[in-house]
Amino acid sequence: LVPGWNGRKEPMSLSRRPFAFPMYARLSRGFRVIKGGRRISKSTNLSARQLIYTSLLQRVSTYIAPHQEHVRTYATKLREMERLFRYNVKATGFRNNLEFKEYKNGSRIELYRVLTSASAMRGKFADELLYDEYQLFDIRLEAEIRQLQQTSKNPVTIYSGTSTTIDSPLEARYQQSSGGVWMMRSPGGKFINCADPELILKMIRPKGL
Repeated sequence: LVPGWNGRKEPMSLSRRPFAFPMYARLSRGFRVIKGGRRISKSTNLSARQLIYTSLLQRVSTYIAPHQEHVRTYATKLREMERLFRYNVKATGFRNNLEFKEYKNGSRIELYRVLTSASAMRGKFADELLYDEYQLFDIRLEAEIRQLQQTSKNPVTIYSGTSTTIDSPLEARYQQSSGGVWMMRSPGGKFINCADPELILKMIRPKGL
């Protein structure tokens, strides 16, 4: 059980997370940039996305983050989501570690830390590359990592993170994208995606926004 919109504990359902729907939209190939603030459940929703697509399709999805603490946090969240996932099927003879998971349909989920070298990625294969905390990533390593998708029929890349400066790798990818913005209304009917801190403070009430 997880806290719902009304604060009560209820079964977790992705349908109650409309703000994350763009993260689940399927890409046949190409890239998507997910640029959001802190604590908007990016890890929860990205791990759910990985579980959904590796269950529905035969895919090798590789998660990449620049620091081990990011990988560890995501691995823990992925394990929690596995326990909540209604279509999770435990099969004998397949590895199911924190950072490496195999599934009966041939799919795999792999987690790696890449900070100063991509040597650990050599000789591997991936249909999907999922970069987390991409604003901290060394973009010079990306060409080597992209070789993992060289023989994939449907290569997909997801860039996710929080822009901390206007010259970060994440911001550069966002400028190359379509630049779409997903706006959500609060339960009171107001838009809460606002860059004006003074206006945000005025909007806060005892019951929230």
